Amino acid sequence: MWQLDKGGKFSSLDEAERYAASLQLGGYNDWRVPTRDEYFELHNMFFSLGIGTNNDCAMNFNGDFWSVPKGEEPTLGHWEAYFLCGTEIKYIESYGIEGYVRAVRP
Repeated sequence: MWQLDKGGKFSSLDEAERYAASLQLGGYNDWRVPTRDEYFELHNMFFSLGIGTNNDCAMNFNGDFWSVPKGEEPTLGHWEAYFLCGTEIKYIESYGIEGYVRAVRP
């Protein structure tokens, strides 16, 4: 389950994790910062599979987002979808210092 709206901007992963951990949404309180793989899957669903194209679940993907790659340092960046010979989704690391959170839960 994903947070539909993105949270405010945070300048560190600690701030982003505190925000997600304190989130009370949809009757749940077990939200967290997603892994980069989870964030990729969200983008894949929207851009490759066409979910959300009929505005049945509109999400704002603009901006950089915090994620935690497995076994790596946290990153700030975003996924971009390219439509050339099929859909390609590429991760772009940010040079900025602030990013949004789109929390996920089990």
